[in-house]
Amino acid sequence: MPKKDNLEKSVEEGNEGPRKLLSEEDGKKYCGKYVAVASFNSKEVIAYGKNPAKVAKEAYKKVKEPVIFFVPDPDVTYIYNAA
Repeated sequence: MPKKDNLEKSVEEGNEGPRKLLSEEDGKKYCGKYVAVASFNSKEVIAYGKNPAKVAKEAYKKVKEPVIFFVPDPDVTYIYNAA
């Protein structure tokens, strides 16, 4: 039997699995930008922009531990080099 990943275990334990940090409307509004929310339970955007350092600086002025993430543009392919 294959080993279960963390998401499968989480769902079995009654957790919903991955959740959206933004509404679909906000996802479209902020695509291609870094976004900060006050917590994982908050969908209120407290800072956003193209520069993650500036977004973090602005977010930390508002809350002690913001959640900062990138919202990918669905029309763009992102390629990362792990070397």
